Amino acid sequence: MTNFRAKKTTKNADDFRVLVAGIFCAIGILVVSNVLPRLTEHRWYRDITQITPFHSVTLLYSQVQDARTLIVIGGSMTKRRCEFESLYGYIYADNGLKYRVPVDTTVEDATGVVGNRPPSHYPENWGPWSLSTKSNPNFPLSAIPVSFEIIVEHVKCPTPPRTQRNTFVEGVWGNFVLPIEPSVDVIKETTGNP
Repeated sequence: MTNFRAKKTTKNADDFRVLVAGIFCAIGILVVSNVLPRLTEHRWYRDITQITPFHSVTLLYSQVQDARTLIVIGGSMTKRRCEFESLYGYIYADNGLKYRVPVDTTVEDATGVVGNRPPSHYPENWGPWSLSTKSNPNFPLSAIPVSFEIIVEHVKCPTPPRTQRNTFVEGVWGNFVLPIEPSVDVIKETTGNP
């Protein structure tokens, strides 16, 4: 039988190297086992590993109404996974505080897009949604809205974290329209014309 092991010439030195290598491996395993589960708490990690429920969120328009107390927004996004659970928003004021408000989706709901969207490889529109300072009785009359943020919660994700709360979109409290040039490829694909 062939022996693939070299003869030990310095028995104690070889054993010490194995011990040191084992200690380094054990420390590495402990560090990785503690850090890896915590990585899923970070949005950048979920985006890189594609476990965020949505991606490519774009704010296409925002319109301030009702004497700067209401903003109507809309845009596009691509749904990747999980089931939609809820939306809520924050309005940031010039006094340095943020105020939690509900996101009103009744206009979009009237079009038949209610609740969970199926996963898709193509971007789809969302909105119009609105946020209002009048939705939070604690919003002071003297405060001026500066920006907004919408958080979305998804549940029943196929991999951990099973429940995710992510910033969906954020923007400045003001009128905005993103100019879009139609892509020739998209026009060809949707119309079938060359």
